[in-house]
Amino acid sequence: MKQEIIDSGNEWFDVIKLPGNVYAIVEEGHIQNVRSFLIIGSKNALLFDTGMGIGNIKEVLYTPGHSEDSIMLLDRGNRILFTGDTFSEWMIAFFDSQMYGFGLSNIKNYTKSMKEISRYVADLEYLYPSHGKPLSSPEVLIKAARAFENVISGKAGGSI
Repeated sequence: MKQEIIDSGNEWFDVIKLPGNVYAIVEEGHIQNVRSFLIIGSKNALLFDTGMGIGNIKEVLYTPGHSEDSIMLLDRGNRILFTGDTFSEWMIAFFDSQMYGFGLSNIKNYTKSMKEISRYVADLEYLYPSHGKPLSSPEVLIKAARAFENVISGKAGGSI
């Protein structure tokens, strides 16, 4: 299988170029021989970090609504929720737009996701949204969930 060892200049980590524009970052000296992967896209890159054996574990929470593939990352140890596109203090929904090639947001799924996520508020200290302010208070998740409920029930006025 084709792979190329890259000189990282670091004795602890090895970097290996793999097929598919992926780099493995390997900690050969670690008892668990752990590795993470840097996945390079045409415009962005993703570091799929296994935690390198130090307990830095994030939970992936499926939160459809903004888009059907939306997720959030939960860091229970540090009481942080990385909200991705699903939440910011100015909500991002595409209900009547084909903006940037996104499909239409699904208001029912969005409402369900916000309601489920608001249950984590007592266990959170920080929200790190992908848009707007870089830091938000977890309590705003409850307000957002209520706002979505009001839209669904017709109490918010307007129409969908």
